[in-house]
Amino acid sequence: MNIWPLLLESSSSAIASAGEWSTASLLALALGFLVAAVLLIVLEFFIVSGGVIGALAAISAVCSIWIGFSVHPLVGWALVIIIPIIFYNSIRMGVKRLQSSSFVPQANIEGNAGYKQVADALGIQVGSIGEMTTNAMPTGRCHFPGGEIDVAMESGSGQRMEQVIVTRIDGPEIWVRPHHV
Repeated sequence: MNIWPLLLESSSSAIASAGEWSTASLLALALGFLVAAVLLIVLEFFIVSGGVIGALAAISAVCSIWIGFSVHPLVGWALVIIIPIIFYNSIRMGVKRLQSSSFVPQANIEGNAGYKQVADALGIQVGSIGEMTTNAMPTGRCHFPGGEIDVAMESGSGQRMEQVIVTRIDGPEIWVRPHHV
């Protein structure tokens, strides 16, 4: 069954039946769909919907444009120009609201994040010598005089009870290599 002729016939009959409505009522309906679209796009930033409310806003905007063209082509084209501007400003306002919200984490994770603070608290720094408490393939646990911490081998793997030396502390990772006395 070919559905396209049915869709074209129903849309043309809907436009033809629009002649039964007054121009003012169609204009009010188009503006009502426009207001609904704006309210829905703003609501999208307050309710987590996975974009469903945004899709409804887009459908409402398309309906507004379609009804606008049935009123007069000038109204339709005006809505085609105005709606993207309104959507852009609404989305911009919503993003600014989210950025200033206390519900959204605002802190950035810097290079000092991770084990750097733990390493400092345990007195571990570049050049510190420790002993592997587990096999490292390539990560494992290492005991230092200040305590035990997870480490990563720079190359290869490390064996339990092997002496290692810290070569660098890079954000969340402490890098070690075997230390031969």
